[in-house]
Amino acid sequence: MLAPIIVALVVTTYSYWLNNKNKK
Repeated sequence: MLAPIIVALVVTTYSYWLNNKNKK
């Protein structure tokens, strides 16, 4: 199933976005 891959991708993107927001 693709579900785990999609979840992992979303979590990674969200973490990256949070890091970018915190740096500014």
